[in-house]
Amino acid sequence: MREDENILKTHFFTVHSVDSNTYDLSNIKIYFSFNGITVESISRDKSTVIAVRGELNIGPIYSQVETSRLMRPWLLVIQGIISLFLECPITIYDITESGSSFVVKNGIDNPPKTIFQTEMNDYSKDLEKVLFKINDSK
Repeated sequence: MREDENILKTHFFTVHSVDSNTYDLSNIKIYFSFNGITVESISRDKSTVIAVRGELNIGPIYSQVETSRLMRPWLLVIQGIISLFLECPITIYDITESGSSFVVKNGIDNPPKTIFQTEMNDYSKDLEKVLFKINDSK
């Protein structure tokens, strides 16, 4: 049996919603990928939320329930990156939805370019530099 046959993939997602009195997300545009995790802003009704989704390789001894524990370090890094550019803390307390499932097929084949724009600023190039530095430090 090959070693990779013992690896399972699980898909996870979280949705972050920030109180509009704290920070107005309606005029932001975010899209980036980091370590196999995709982050994007999505317009819903009269608000904008930040969706985080990705896949994790997990061993056969883990269950889907442990996805939250296994993805938490990456989620904290992503929340820190978003907070850096918004100058507003994005934390686990802002998660309004989350879920996970086992993956049958890989998700995005050709992801779009990195975007992080607020009403006043375009942080896309700065975000690319931050992501490069984090990946380069591994």
